[in-house]
Amino acid sequence: MAAAQTDEADPAEEKKIRKNLEYIAEPLDEEIERHTKELKKVRNFMRTRKKKTAFESRFLELYPEFMAQAEEVTRRVCVSSSHALHRQCIRERRVCHGDYSQHNLFFDREGAVAVNFARCCFDVQISDFYQFFRKIMEKQGWNQKLGMEMIHAYQEVRPLGDAEFENFCIRLAYPEKFWKLANHYFNSRKTWIPEKSLQKLEILDMQEKKRREFVKFLH
Repeated sequence: MAAAQTDEADPAEEKKIRKNLEYIAEPLDEEIERHTKELKKVRNFMRTRKKKTAFESRFLELYPEFMAQAEEVTRRVCVSSSHALHRQCIRERRVCHGDYSQHNLFFDREGAVAVNFARCCFDVQISDFYQFFRKIMEKQGWNQKLGMEMIHAYQEVRPLGDAEFENFCIRLAYPEKFWKLANHYFNSRKTWIPEKSLQKLEILDMQEKKRREFVKFLH
């Protein structure tokens, strides 16, 4: 793959863009670092609870494994080209949907139509594909054949440079679903946790081996 140019954006030019900060996505390295800190915060909070729910107990059992992954990816993204790539995308005004999933896609005779652009922003464009890809792979049990077919189909339309492919792999390696469950828990009532949350945690655990195998295969 041809290496993408990742030179830093001109500070004056970037300052103009940052007048509308709500349209600029958080850089991947900063997002991953924040998510890792939030996971630790949730773990610490759960530890203080004397009477733990089934979800809390199971979360704490799985925490060491997923936190090890989170910390490894946090270190990895800091030495990657992700931050420079993000700055380049801001400078070039690369637009992303921001919430690209099957729920925001409709199909007609002419093809797919995306809706709901409330989270539209400037970002690395592979982030849209990653969101769609991860959700489909979760629903399909991280089927390796399907995953590679999706990546190849994407690259036939929009070939990826080395920097963007690296960015995509880093996103996949981070335990985002585990963080999402933790984030949803922390921002909801702690006195009653839906049974569905525990079910999602168990499904996540069951799929984890295949997810790690797929991530390793991409490397």
